[in-house]
Amino acid sequence: MMKKLWMAALLGLMLVLSGCSGEKAEDTGETAAVEEGQYKIEVFTAESTSEPVNTTEDPAVIEKLLESPDWERITEVPDGLVPEFGLRIWKKVEVNYNKTEESKEPEYEVIETITTFKDTDYIERVYSSNAVKGANIPVSVAAFYYKVPQEFLNTVRKLAE
Repeated sequence: MMKKLWMAALLGLMLVLSGCSGEKAEDTGETAAVEEGQYKIEVFTAESTSEPVNTTEDPAVIEKLLESPDWERITEVPDGLVPEFGLRIWKKVEVNYNKTEESKEPEYEVIETITTFKDTDYIERVYSSNAVKGANIPVSVAAFYYKVPQEFLNTVRKLAE
């Protein structure tokens, strides 16, 4: 009986310390806005995957290119899709304990890549192992497919010009 009381007390303490108040972000009016310099996105064409055609750090553009509620998650895409553009999303490294010297330039790491396909509104999103620290994630587990709104594709095409 005493063991059950301790377990219940520990569970209650964990909930209190974790900030579980039952309040949703929508209820509080908070939004997860992209901060200046937090992300950068490189855009590639299917023909040139080694050299980006454009790079942006504009928070308004980045917010359009990160996942939104308008994205529809799907389990698979049709066969034979031809890649059109690639996006490499970089996130600023907040603390790097391995760094020996201070630098004015922020350090970034790749957290995901997105591939768009010609003549479709499908994308493939592959998370990097950097997104989940210490995990060695195979691509088959880290790849997700979405149907995205035309606004997303228009933003990518505009960046690739």
